[in-house]
Amino acid sequence: MATAASTESINSDQRQLCKEFASITGTDVSLAEYYLREKEWQLEAAVNFYFDGSDSAGGGSHGNNYDDGDLDHASMSPSGSGSSRSTTPDLVVTYESGVPVDYSHVGNGCESTEVETPGMDPTMLSLLTWNIDGLDERNITERTKAVCTTIKSHLPDIVYLQEVIPETFAYIETLCSPTYVAIPGNSLGYFTAVLVKKSRITLMDHSIEPFSTSQMMRNILSVKARFSNHNLVLITSHLESTKEHATERKKQLGIVFQEMCVADPRSTVIFGGDTNLRDKEIMDIGGFPAEIRDIWQMCGSPSDAQYSWDISKNDNLDWRFKNKPRCRFDRLFFRDSNETSKLLPQTFRFVGMERLASCGRFPSDHWGILCQFKVQ
Repeated sequence: MATAASTESINSDQRQLCKEFASITGTDVSLAEYYLREKEWQLEAAVNFYFDGSDSAGGGSHGNNYDDGDLDHASMSPSGSGSSRSTTPDLVVTYESGVPVDYSHVGNGCESTEVETPGMDPTMLSLLTWNIDGLDERNITERTKAVCTTIKSHLPDIVYLQEVIPETFAYIETLCSPTYVAIPGNSLGYFTAVLVKKSRITLMDHSIEPFSTSQMMRNILSVKARFSNHNLVLITSHLESTKEHATERKKQLGIVFQEMCVADPRSTVIFGGDTNLRDKEIMDIGGFPAEIRDIWQMCGSPSDAQYSWDISKNDNLDWRFKNKPRCRFDRLFFRDSNETSKLLPQTFRFVGMERLASCGRFPSDHWGILCQFKVQ
C-alpha cells in the first residue's frame, strides 16, 4: 500500500483523480493525493475512507474490518450483483389478535432478568436509536454486549438499531428476549432492527420496503404498534452512505417523508436511524413537509447531543488525520397524530459514550440517541 510519505510524481490520470476527489469531498488536490495514495489510487475507496474512516479497501489487506459506507456491496447482495431486492428474514414475526409472539424461550440461559417496574410512569415513552457498527469486527462481542447492557440499563420502550449483522442480531435477541420482541429488517449482510418492550408495547404489524435503487441493500422497516391508547407507526432506516451517493440518499429521504405523511392520521409516527444526511440535502428536496419535524430541534437543539458521529471525541475509527469531522448523521423525525391526546418528545440525549474497560473502545463509532416522549 502506498503511504502519505511517498514522494513519487503523479501522472495525468492520477492528477485527474485528485481533481475528482477534491470535487466530491470539497477539499483540495493536495489532500486528495494523500487519500488516493493511501488507497492505491482507487477513487471510491479513497472517498469512502475520507468520509467514513474505513481502511478495508485498497487490496483487502484488512479483511472484513469495514466501517460505515465502505462495503463490497456486490458481495453483500443475495444475488452478488448489488441488487437491493427484498429478502425474507429467517426470523418470521407473527401476531395473533395484536398480541406479540412470546420469544422468551429464545433467552434460555440469558443474563437478563429485568421485570417491569411497577411504578413506571404510564404517560412516558422512551426510544433509543443507534448505529451499532456491526461491520467493524474488532471487539465485536464486547461492543455488542455493551449495547445490550445499555439497553437493559435504560430499558427504552422502543429500540431502533442500524448496522446489525446476523451474528449480532442473534446475540441481541437472546440477551434481550425476556423483555423485548426483536424484528429484523433482513437476514443477510447488514440491516436494521426494531426491539419493542413486551410489557409496554403491543405489536400489530410490520413491513419491510426495499429502496429499489439502493446500491447498499438499504430499506425501510416499519412497525405498527400501540402504547396505552396511542397508535404508533415506528420507522427506521439506514440511508445511503457517503457524499457521492447524495442523490440516492435524498431520494430515500423523500420516500421516508412520504411514508410518514401517508400513515394513518390517528397514529403518531416516529422515524429514527442513521440518515447520513447533510443539512443542505434536506433543503435540496424542499425541506421538511409541513407535518414533519426534527425531534432534536423540538427538544431545543441541545448542543451536547448534536453530532452523533464525532471523530473529535470517538476514536473507534483508525483516523490518522488532523481534520476531525463531526456530523449529525443519526436523526429522529416526528409526525403528530390528529388525536386529542398527544405523545410529544421531551428530552434528547446521547448514550454509549463510555469506553469499555476491556478494550478501551466505545460500543460503536456512533453515539446512541435516547429520547423520551410524554402523553399530553
